[in-house]
Amino acid sequence: MKRELLNKNKRKYSRLIKQARTEDIGLHNLLQVLAGLQEIKQYRRISKRYGTTEDWGSAEFSTTMITVPIVSRKDNKIESYAAYFSVEMLPIEKREQYTSFFVKSGPAEGSPLNSATDDCQTDEGSRDSSINIKGEL
Repeated sequence: MKRELLNKNKRKYSRLIKQARTEDIGLHNLLQVLAGLQEIKQYRRISKRYGTTEDWGSAEFSTTMITVPIVSRKDNKIESYAAYFSVEMLPIEKREQYTSFFVKSGPAEGSPLNSATDDCQTDEGSRDSSINIKGEL
């Protein structure tokens, strides 16, 4: 039994060392990335099971955007944030309430935020794909 466990752990860490070498990062950093991925998966499972809501009472205002925490319905932990850069990006029910914020404190003249924000798209393939993990994401 002990020998089987030793061999299993050797295979696991050999695989991790090879993976760290191919990704050109240290083993400790790879283990941190894997732990982060496990945490992200846990948040996804909890949000899928219990759902999430935007906590508009804790919204933060800066000169160019509104940042709203997205919390879990299970334990009210902050899972992520939603950032709104213009009135058009806001949910329909919140547009009237926060229109005055964007009118009086719009983006500076000539800033990149003056361009159309609806044209911005996130590349889905770039998320969490810097390290290739078999069977993950």
